[in-house]
Amino acid sequence: MSGTKGNDNAVKHGGAGAMKRIADGTPFIGIARDAELQVRAEYEMDGAGMLELRNAQRLQAASDLYWGAVSKAAEAGDLASLDKFIARYGWLASLALRAWTEIRKREKDKGLDAGVVLDEIRKVKNDNGE
Repeated sequence: MSGTKGNDNAVKHGGAGAMKRIADGTPFIGIARDAELQVRAEYEMDGAGMLELRNAQRLQAASDLYWGAVSKAAEAGDLASLDKFIARYGWLASLALRAWTEIRKREKDKGLDAGVVLDEIRKVKNDNGE
């Protein structure tokens, strides 16, 4: 895994370095550059709609996981954890909602039903043995 020496976060995930380079307006390097190239390849192969769908699904999954943590902290009476988890849940749920709203709007504009689109995605995945 690439990254700069002395920067453990860069070695772990590259996200902090990517955010700094976005703020600085400089090109990505290392694992951030690898990730950028992967996204470009996915875009060229599947288009923006699939990237949006993937991100909406991931945001929703992360939001659901945090809701579980919120519920557990509330049941345990752990207010410090509850405060931390509810803030993260709210942020993720809001992002997921916006992502799903955009997908729904695009599908409606194209006259597509979300269920039909997801069924078609599942069919393609199943046909490819996934």
